[in-house]
Amino acid sequence: MRTIRLAGALLAVTIPFGAQAAPQMLGLPQSANATPLFCSAGECTAELSAFCLQQDRKAPLAGTIYTPVDARRIVLHLTRADGSVTTRPAGKLLRFSSARGHFAVRVSVSRETLTKLGAVSAKIEIGTQVSLVPRPEAGDKSPLKAAEIRSVAEELRADAAPLADTNRPDAVAARVINRAINLLPYGKGTDPRWRRSVWKKAIGAAGSGSSTQPGIERARAWQHICKGYALKPGAFRGCLERGHDRYIGQVNRDYWMITGAGS
Repeated sequence: MRTIRLAGALLAVTIPFGAQAAPQMLGLPQSANATPLFCSAGECTAELSAFCLQQDRKAPLAGTIYTPVDARRIVLHLTRADGSVTTRPAGKLLRFSSARGHFAVRVSVSRETLTKLGAVSAKIEIGTQVSLVPRPEAGDKSPLKAAEIRSVAEELRADAAPLADTNRPDAVAARVINRAINLLPYGKGTDPRWRRSVWKKAIGAAGSGSSTQPGIERARAWQHICKGYALKPGAFRGCLERGHDRYIGQVNRDYWMITGAGS
């Protein structure tokens, strides 16, 4: 039954993907909490966890531009100067680009845009079953066609939901470490006290209860690894990135095993 249902999505298997083929579509895990955007030099950014929805297409190069399949499923929480908060669909306001292969996506918006919206700060919330599609490029030997995009976004992304959008341990651990990565710019990464504060806040955002505890323990295990990293710029963040990619990568491998995505 599944082979028939996914036939449209898997037609690409017969096509040899060369260097000029479109890269894979990505999924963004549903937010447990909205992620703050850090503003510097006129730009406000955050890093989001991501995973590959098409194993047989190539991983994106750093900086590959993506757009949401359904922009309404991504929301900006805008804080005004008086402390009031408004929300609005954000998919068309934001720029998405791959940060580290299919493991992470960088999202950005200009401070000027936030000012026009009457906001002094912003957070991004990822809704249910969000998919990203790479921006078409001239010369693609195997571009993503509308039928393939629709089938991947509707069927394969739905199959990933129980793995990426729930409190499975690897998903929670990736969520905690991603939160730590996004908190890091707000302080000094070479300060041991700030490192401890980052972990405390990141773990606290995961929530309490038996469903999140196994994942939190995996994040704590990685915390122990990062604790020994040198107090020099970039070292701690690099450790966080490796831990995040390890856990979201396991979510991806489980997804590929269960669905045979793209194969």
